[in-house]
Amino acid sequence: MIRRVLALAALLALVVFPVMAAAAQPQPRPITATFNGRGLELAPPAREISGRVYLPLRALVDVLQIRVKSSGGDIELALPDHDVRLSVGKAVVESAGQSVGIGAPVVQVDGSTFVPLRFVGAALGAQVAFDPRARVVSIVSLFAGSSEAPPTQNAAAARQVSGTVSAVDRNSQPPTLTVLQRGEPQTISMTSQAKIVLQDVSVHTTFAGSLADIQPGDELTASIDGEGAVNQVVDFFASRAGAIAAVSGGTFVLKNGGVVTPSGSSVLTLNGEATAVSDLRVGDRVTLRYNPQTGEVKAVIASRPSAGTPAPAGSVHIAAFTIDATHPLRAGQTLNVTLTGSPGGTATFDLGPIVRGLPMTESSPGHYRGSLPIGEGMNLTDVSVFGELVVNGAAAPRAEAPTQLSVATTPPQIDDIAPAGGESVNNDHPNIFATFTAPTQVGIDARSVRIVVNGRDVTAQANVNTDFVVYSPQQALGPGPVNVWVSVADAAGNTVSRSWSFSIRRSE
Repeated sequence: MIRRVLALAALLALVVFPVMAAAAQPQPRPITATFNGRGLELAPPAREISGRVYLPLRALVDVLQIRVKSSGGDIELALPDHDVRLSVGKAVVESAGQSVGIGAPVVQVDGSTFVPLRFVGAALGAQVAFDPRARVVSIVSLFAGSSEAPPTQNAAAARQVSGTVSAVDRNSQPPTLTVLQRGEPQTISMTSQAKIVLQDVSVHTTFAGSLADIQPGDELTASIDGEGAVNQVVDFFASRAGAIAAVSGGTFVLKNGGVVTPSGSSVLTLNGEATAVSDLRVGDRVTLRYNPQTGEVKAVIASRPSAGTPAPAGSVHIAAFTIDATHPLRAGQTLNVTLTGSPGGTATFDLGPIVRGLPMTESSPGHYRGSLPIGEGMNLTDVSVFGELVVNGAAAPRAEAPTQLSVATTPPQIDDIAPAGGESVNNDHPNIFATFTAPTQVGIDARSVRIVVNGRDVTAQANVNTDFVVYSPQQALGPGPVNVWVSVADAAGNTVSRSWSFSIRRSE
């Protein structure tokens, strides 16, 4: 009898204790996400499937402001610069006409579509990273995410017209826009009540605009109510700025290596006047405005500082115009501008062709000051800043500040790490590295990079550049966990850090 009781007790121990042990194991924390440094609500929640992290497609298209069409298991996404087609059950998508592998198939769970992490970078062009220790997905994208970013879907709209602007008639009553929607021209009558929002997708900047800002070649989405009135127009374009390094025939080369050959329909101006490529010179500053989908340059806005000729006595003039930014600015900082010229006038300043007519006040006769707080979502690179002055209806020649302005509010991204978080390695001299990128055109500051291993700053012993940091320990690391922390900042001072742990196996 005693033997039976002991045997029964042993059997119960085999059955009950494993169940209790399994129940005692903590459940993993839910996966959270950030978008351009801010919390991103995932509904439905992210999930792990077969060891891979999957994100709900709906949350991605909402935050990236992507137009969506679906038919059965086939889905089409229209980004500002390319289209993406994906199908449930397939691990390959079509992005900008090319087949792109995303590592794992698209799946549907409880009626919701989920995509693997690689889809975000490979197909949508965003940067994505997963910190398994913190269980946080970090997404950085230039296409959307500004606190002021407009929705491309309007609940009050009866219909939407989306496509490439082919013509702008500002002289008709009312003014009209012609948009090629899938090759078919659609004419839109604009009224003064229509809200116009401009979005530069290349520098992730959104701002209010007017009909004068919309140019042929832009991508546009117009929301139209049931009575045919335009409620809102969102105009998408891309821009790039730089200095000319060489000019040859109808082509010029920027100092960053970019080669530009404007088409016959491109509009070229130099200091506000119509010009030709042959009139441009080495050293001229240019801002290119181009179609975000085709890359075709639609406008070249060039400026050339010039001492000019002395202003006639009594004429309206600008004697000096300067900005105080000596390095790239970040969110929370302020740009201050100063203009000296004729007294008693109205002074304004422009950030290239992007933001215009910012007000200045006359602090004392002939001395004007202005400022612009840098908010989230503004990213500019080497943009010329101009000052304008009008006195009694007479305008002074436009003045350009001697230094350009750069702004970065989207932080850098730490992309790949090794050894991976949670990995176990049998090498006691592992190469520990992290790669990083700056999603804006303001680059990484290599001097800011820090790497700490097991609480010791080893930056001085690491190989550091603007793309990665690699630390190869000279002395063997003991068996057990290895804790790593990496921090990096861009030239504007936006900082990001990442920590993870791996372990070294004890050699047998």
